[in-house]
Amino acid sequence: MKQRFFFSIAILFALIIPLGATDNFLNLASQDLFLQQGYPDDLMPMRGESETEDCIVVNYNDGMSFILWENRVKEIRADKRYRGSIFGLYMGMTPADARMALGIDPKEEMSSELIFHKLDTMLPVKIHLFFHADKLVNIAISLLKN
Repeated sequence: MKQRFFFSIAILFALIIPLGATDNFLNLASQDLFLQQGYPDDLMPMRGESETEDCIVVNYNDGMSFILWENRVKEIRADKRYRGSIFGLYMGMTPADARMALGIDPKEEMSSELIFHKLDTMLPVKIHLFFHADKLVNIAISLLKN
């Protein structure tokens, strides 16, 4: 009976939160993340700026990682192994293609990084893009702080 209940909840989440709607993962409770994504392939601690900001990194072999703080998803990361799309962004894109996909200008530009603030999502987010040889290799998405 208990398994059937959890299976029903997992199906409900799959219907409510479509694949690739990563902004819906932000602030999600860890148990809901595990129901939706399944068991992680790796867990590891991450030291914060202070002891009260220590986090847990939840890694999946598809290149997606979730940073948990106080039992909620604080940040979403995707590395070059990730084959999906996040906000229309794909690994291997050029900086120009990434700007076009997001449809907004970056708030900050560095030689191999772009930082965007996207306000038209369910929660306002910061999108940090990392490039190597002008190809997108890493994405970090976090809640935008006031």
